Amino acid sequence: MTPSPPLIMQVTEAAQAGIAQHLGDLLEGLDPKRYSQMAVLSLRRADEHWIAGLRWPVERVDMRRSIRPPHDWRAYRRLLQVMRDARPALVHTHSSKAGILGRRAAYRLGIPSVHTPHVFSFQMPTSPSRRRLYARLERTAAHWCRYVICVSEAERQIALAVRLCLPEKLAVIRNGVDVQLYAELPGRAYRERLGVEAEAELLLAVGGLRAQKDYPTLLRAVAAVRRTRPRLRCLIAGEGPDQTMLEHMIAALGLREVVTLLGEREDVPALLGAADLFVMTSRYEGCSYSLLEAMAAHTPVVARRAPGVEETVAPGTGWLVEPSDLPAAISEAFDHPGEAARRAARAHEIVAGRYRIEDMLAQTAALYDACL
Repeated sequence: MTPSPPLIMQVTEAAQAGIAQHLGDLLEGLDPKRYSQMAVLSLRRADEHWIAGLRWPVERVDMRRSIRPPHDWRAYRRLLQVMRDARPALVHTHSSKAGILGRRAAYRLGIPSVHTPHVFSFQMPTSPSRRRLYARLERTAAHWCRYVICVSEAERQIALAVRLCLPEKLAVIRNGVDVQLYAELPGRAYRERLGVEAEAELLLAVGGLRAQKDYPTLLRAVAAVRRTRPRLRCLIAGEGPDQTMLEHMIAALGLREVVTLLGEREDVPALLGAADLFVMTSRYEGCSYSLLEAMAAHTPVVARRAPGVEETVAPGTGWLVEPSDLPAAISEAFDHPGEAARRAARAHEIVAGRYRIEDMLAQTAALYDACL
């Protein structure tokens, strides 16, 4: 009789944006003959439509992003019960809250675990005392797991700098994308559906409307470039807590006819094909899916120099600049379309060779096997 494949339990509090994409890739991409899987998700930050499309069982636990001891204790007790009932061979936690509660529960039950932070909690824009607290919590939780999976070398260096754990416990497995999904895009024809003129100079940004992405820097750059480029348009795909603030800023800068907040979108590949430039102003990233997707789609990139971004946007693959130089870089990319296309082609080659989803899945499977 053939033994059942080992059960991998994927646990996350935030099943949105890049984390949802990463988790979906693992749940859908790992060989079901090699591993069975289940997902444990929060009751709040998880899209119901996305959950309905998963092939594996899903359990819901009321995990919350902020530190709330009574809620956290109840969530921890519920995680213990879910793990006792399911008896996973390995627990893989994602993001900060699930990483703390899930690793502690697995450790208590003697279940090996690995953790992917998807950006460490102590990198978030908050008070110094809170960052120190988060770093202490992450160091403690690192003792409870076998490996911490960094999605970039920059993330590994950040972990080393705060002495998160022994270096040998840090594994680098970069995010990956399926380049073939970006091979045939509708291109400029898609602009009609977006209400964008065919002759517009179109910028696109993709990511949650939150402090990490620093969209105020993008809006100020758009306002500066707009003075000399009247055909400039900017689309921002994403949703989040900063939406109201950004709407007020768009109005204050006189950009209501220039900038459109699209909300959460499922047509990002088509948006990338319709855009002239992809712009990223993040203060930090792990290994940004939206950036990899832009490179896979041959969309020229102008990005802010930041941890996790510098590693991806290699020399000659885009414009990597300080925030103050963003307007000049956008104008240069528009003024030299041939150079922009050459850089985009080189970026596509790097993604196709270094950021393949097949490699991400194979390396993750090898790490699972090492734990099992």
